[in-house]
Amino acid sequence: MAAPSCNAYKLRGFAVMAIFLVAFEAVFQRRSFYQRKKDAPESIPFERDTFYRFLNSCAIHWRKFTLILGTAIIQKAIAPLTSGARRNVLIIDDSLFSRNRSKKVELLARVYDHVSGTYMKGFRMLTLGWSDGNTFLPLSHCLLSSSSKQQQLQGASEDVDPRSNGGKQRKLAQCKVPEVVLTLLQEAREAGAPAQHVLFDSWFCSPASLHQIHELGYDVIARVKKSEKMHFSRLMASTGTSRSSSRCASLGKETRSISYDALTAHTAIVFARYMMLALEQRRNMDERSLGELFYLTIDELEDLHYLDALVSLLNLLMDCAKEAEILDEEQVNQLLDLFVAKLLNLWGKCLKQCA
Repeated sequence: MAAPSCNAYKLRGFAVMAIFLVAFEAVFQRRSFYQRKKDAPESIPFERDTFYRFLNSCAIHWRKFTLILGTAIIQKAIAPLTSGARRNVLIIDDSLFSRNRSKKVELLARVYDHVSGTYMKGFRMLTLGWSDGNTFLPLSHCLLSSSSKQQQLQGASEDVDPRSNGGKQRKLAQCKVPEVVLTLLQEAREAGAPAQHVLFDSWFCSPASLHQIHELGYDVIARVKKSEKMHFSRLMASTGTSRSSSRCASLGKETRSISYDALTAHTAIVFARYMMLALEQRRNMDERSLGELFYLTIDELEDLHYLDALVSLLNLLMDCAKEAEILDEEQVNQLLDLFVAKLLNLWGKCLKQCA
């Protein structure tokens, strides 16, 4: 189980998995925890304080949780049905986690929105995802505040132990972006996420970052900044990456928590939902997972039409009746004629022609 590995456990009371599932299924129920507890209190066995203590816990390592979950999906559900020659990639991208109407959210900062070209209140959500060209899975993230205290609208809570997972997450949120990128990539490699390349856009691309990522064992495919100060002797590609993290949009609309731990937990839970939906979509839409067996089965069904199958069953029934000496041949034919007469006219004519 991933829960103990991520330091998510309880010594007494309700199981962690039971609390997690309530948070996980909230969006599918289309009701918040408060609304569900109010409308159907018997559907949730624990109280409000238990739920919010779970989300606000600084002990749980949420980045490790999503990494373990995503890697398990890749290795157990996707890789066995995928050619070993397919190139897997890790994708780094950022998107705006807006909290524009908030004032007291922990580590809230002024961040630049590349879409609108303005500064807004919120976080820069840095996402590390995995893709094989067909399926995208968000593996890890960090809600970046600002490394500049002047840009921070709220500081980190002083009550959190800096040695805890929540304390380390807060420290990472205030680091420079290249440092956070290397941390996420190193954790993905240690978790066993299979990938040969790292994709990102131009604002992550610098000579120092390229060298450091290459030392981790990855080749880089990125859009290079146009600059007279930098020269590259080898370019693998110059195309921009897709904004994969935007697929997990509207993150800020579901939660109104002001705790950084709760925001991190909420983002990880949304990632887990997305992984489940991505896997289900692949299973339902990817015909290649069945290979040639899928087409051979269709061809076999086309060769044996419904009426032919029905005639074969009737002939078998007649043979069995004769062998058992229950009815003679004349009685069997009379029974068959009676059966056909009871059918719809169209079916009866077709059966007589097939016979």
